[in-house]
Amino acid sequence: MDIKQTDLYWFQLNEEIRVEDVDKFSGNNMHPDRMMTQWVLVLMISGERSFRVYGENYVVHSGEFFLLPPYVQHCGLQYDNHTAYFAHFQATGIQVPPPVKVDTNHILLPLHGQIPLELPCFDLMEYAIQHRTLPFSSKNFLSSQIQAILYQISFAVQKRELWCNLESRLAHRILQYIDDNKQSSKYYIPNRIWYDDQTNAGNLACQPGKAYAQVRLYYF
Repeated sequence: MDIKQTDLYWFQLNEEIRVEDVDKFSGNNMHPDRMMTQWVLVLMISGERSFRVYGENYVVHSGEFFLLPPYVQHCGLQYDNHTAYFAHFQATGIQVPPPVKVDTNHILLPLHGQIPLELPCFDLMEYAIQHRTLPFSSKNFLSSQIQAILYQISFAVQKRELWCNLESRLAHRILQYIDDNKQSSKYYIPNRIWYDDQTNAGNLACQPGKAYAQVRLYYF
């Protein structure tokens, strides 16, 4: 099943959200064919969830999220065995280009992505579910919990997106400089990786983490 890039599907939420319900689902079903009037946030605990939106197919897995905007037709692709938290909420929002700098004043999220597992997003969602009824809860309480989760994911996803892009560009520039200025026919890069005239620097630029470890100031 094809998984499309989400570069064109980022969303900015502009005001405080108003949660209508939160819950947890565990079982095997197919996502309904429908158009919602609310935003839908889903945090995947286990399994996978397949759906079609904007004419493209997607699959999200354990440790990932997806965000469905209102008034957009979407449907499932198959029966999926999964466990997930979900929240339906109202908010004003628009589709925007991918961020070029970190924006902490708005919630900026792609259609789907990785949940920052170092943050307590699952714990906050579980806490909200356990306290979603009176006398313990209120709409303001639930909204504050889900908004905190959205801000946490937004900040983490923006940092990851912008850092990876910057790291990749810098790695490519470093490797290209080496390629353009080499004085001998062969260089030895740590970890027993050989770089010579037949090696394309772009191969390492595609793995920026390795590239930095391998091209840190060395001259031969």
